[in-house]
Amino acid sequence: MNLQPAPESAKANSDKILIGRLVADRPLNKFAIHSSIKASWNFIKNFLIEDLGINKFIFTFRSTQDKFRVLNQVPWNFKGHLLILKPWPLGATLQEINLNYAIFNVQIHRLPLDHITLENAIEIGKALGSLIKVEEDPLYGLAFRKYIRIKVEIDITKPLKQGFMMPRVGNHEVWVAFKYEKLSDICYACGRLGHSQIFCGYLSSPPTRLSYGPWIRAEFNNNPDSVQPNQQTDSGQHEATEYFEKFIPPVSSADGYNKGKQVIFPR
Repeated sequence: MNLQPAPESAKANSDKILIGRLVADRPLNKFAIHSSIKASWNFIKNFLIEDLGINKFIFTFRSTQDKFRVLNQVPWNFKGHLLILKPWPLGATLQEINLNYAIFNVQIHRLPLDHITLENAIEIGKALGSLIKVEEDPLYGLAFRKYIRIKVEIDITKPLKQGFMMPRVGNHEVWVAFKYEKLSDICYACGRLGHSQIFCGYLSSPPTRLSYGPWIRAEFNNNPDSVQPNQQTDSGQHEATEYFEKFIPPVSSADGYNKGKQVIFPR
């Protein structure tokens, strides 16, 4: 058979579709999830949810703007589980969409003042995964609060990185800590999302001490530019358009940030 694509009509559909996966170690009640999603996305008038299998969904919106209103507020968590959202690109099957990468706002704490630079923020972001954005105040630069804030896409099949020891000239090393905003359930034993340490299957025996803890969660972000789930944005499309419409293939984050002694690793 000689099947022909229809790129124009497919593009119109793709502009209004998102594919999602809830990160969980067991099948979740789809009716409860549907209800929770519809309640959280009440700033959108109408959209459809169809099940694609265990903990997987296809979301169809009435407009591209509605789609980006959702994307601009990632990550989303429902019933304690992270919902990964991806577009459906032209030419790809559903099975080819990688749903193992999620976008987070990550706070970088405890950097000395002379290390709070755009270049260092970019370096750290690339070590964490695929850097999307470094948040910088147009008037005051990066050093206008106690941390640097970056948006980065991370491979969630791997343990979250907690930070790194940074050597300093004429002074002792300092621990630079990462804190993740809107973090869902995380195993404090292995550092992965989707399960708790009670049900961790990555360790051969129970740990004598937990490597992770509540410190990896960022405090509630009340910045004026942040959008709460029940608020509606005007454009709903600014930075999400630039990233998602290019559909940059996820690049696996480096296992380490090798620069002298600076190595990112679970503390």
